Amino acid sequence: MLFITMAASRAAGHRLAALSLLAATSLGQTADGTCAKGASMFQMRSAVFGTKPEVCTPLKNQGTFFSAEVCVGTPPQCFDAVADTGSDNIIVPSCICDEVQSTGCGRHDRCFRGTNRSTTFSIPPNPTIAQLTFGSGPIEVAVASDIVNVSGVSATMTNGLLLILSRAALEVSGEFQGILGLGLPQDPAAAYADSSTVMAKTQEPFYSGIMEAVICLIFPQLCAAAAPKPQVQPLETKLFLEMAQIDRFSMCFQDGDRPGALRFNIPALSRPIPQVGKLHWGISFHGLSTGPRNGPSDAGVLFCGPETMSKGMTSPCGIIPDSGTTLITGPSQQIKLLQAELCSKWPRCREEARGRPSAFHFGMVLQNCSQWLHESGLAEIPSIFFHIKVAEDRTELFELTSWAWVTQTVVDNKSLCMPGFGEMEYTTAEHGPVWILGTPLFYEYNVGYDLQNRQVSLERGACQPCTSDTLLLAESNSRLVPRKGKGVPRTAHMDISRPL
Repeated sequence: MLFITMAASRAAGHRLAALSLLAATSLGQTADGTCAKGASMFQMRSAVFGTKPEVCTPLKNQGTFFSAEVCVGTPPQCFDAVADTGSDNIIVPSCICDEVQSTGCGRHDRCFRGTNRSTTFSIPPNPTIAQLTFGSGPIEVAVASDIVNVSGVSATMTNGLLLILSRAALEVSGEFQGILGLGLPQDPAAAYADSSTVMAKTQEPFYSGIMEAVICLIFPQLCAAAAPKPQVQPLETKLFLEMAQIDRFSMCFQDGDRPGALRFNIPALSRPIPQVGKLHWGISFHGLSTGPRNGPSDAGVLFCGPETMSKGMTSPCGIIPDSGTTLITGPSQQIKLLQAELCSKWPRCREEARGRPSAFHFGMVLQNCSQWLHESGLAEIPSIFFHIKVAEDRTELFELTSWAWVTQTVVDNKSLCMPGFGEMEYTTAEHGPVWILGTPLFYEYNVGYDLQNRQVSLERGACQPCTSDTLLLAESNSRLVPRKGKGVPRTAHMDISRPL
């Protein structure tokens, strides 16, 4: 979910026009040619549910996130975009970002060029400019229109294609090619009624054309005198899933170089869980416990038990299953309590702590994994069990083994292991403290989403790739060794003043 600041445009003087002309003469690299294969990289299963065949898109492991090939325009220009259930928009880099200095874009990064390149592209003469804020920083985008295609599933995104003009403040490792937003569709009327709609700061036009808009972003002092005071108003966003008429989809990840899978038009969820979020995909969280790998879980819960609910609450805590976030995040106090409990149930850590297990001891023993991994591997670390309300009168336990949330990296020729936990204070009136289950969840579960019936599902097991020629490693061996960690974790940006 994004916080958005917008501005529209008009003339800003001869100096801006000159700078615009200078920037316009630069050359940029487009993303055409090699991406025409996008529609051939999917598998349509023979079973047809309704009138729509199931479509599978391979997901590429980028280290801290997984990407899907997203093709934009006619002919298509394709990008490896973050497959993100925590975002709403289709976002790709504009070649203008490459052509102007100080925007944070590389001169040879893949980029989209609409004008004189895509026959289906359109953008107003005075385009809307927006600032989108993520956990890793803000980006500046222009709102445009074009056809978007993901493995043969296409939609015309009228005023729903966001083109990156500047990413100078975005802290991500490697090339950032955009986002495939798979977030929860929102009811604009309901969202506006409870003040949960995305709000934006808008301005009267004060510059002319997209190039002058970029100059105003980079050199605000040139536009300060012409810029009127911004006003706050609701912003309506376009969702690819709705425009492409996709009712259900699922996602799962694999380790290493093996692809994950994003499936559109899947059959009805076999074990549905009620979706309780208003702004995010959300499920009711009724407690957390620990226990040995493959169970059983401890009888009691550490926190988020039903007894913690107060008047007006529908669940003690909430969970957001977010494919675009690298870590598992929760309130600082609960994260520390969880790690201390893991230490107390892990004999090696308990011995090191000498009867006083803590989050600090857990982190230290885990970090020195090179000293003990050769013995029993990750199997000696307890699992986490999430108690999730799956029906009005029933709660089920969903296990995340240490393999899902422990990664290994090498620093100064020494192997170190790190827990995939992060801290975020996000407490709501209706659902209490909110946890985000990022990529670790998708490594151990095939996560399903149903837009029409507002449901999710968690099916445990190996992630089935799109093509049968992709081999699966033996579960018993591969999950004793930590996954390799690389890159800066991708974090979520949530407006913590708003509902789940």
